[in-house]
Amino acid sequence: MVNIDRTVDVTLKEAIDGVIEVAKREGLYVGLSSGAVYSAYKKMSHNSGVYVLIFPDDVFKYIRTLSQYVQTGNK
Repeated sequence: MVNIDRTVDVTLKEAIDGVIEVAKREGLYVGLSSGAVYSAYKKMSHNSGVYVLIFPDDVFKYIRTLSQYVQTGNK
């Protein structure tokens, strides 16, 4: 059984920023869910403990959303 300690809200912008940061830092083409996981981690990482991030998707199904984001100047 898994106990959930807390949940973290992440906006679409934060998820997209997470996708971009993971791609730049690690060379991984993760999807929006993974970008949200990374952004939530950044919000929580000031707490002590061990964190395991699971990136459940890749970027390829989100190409349209990401290209719209970049075209509107929200880099």
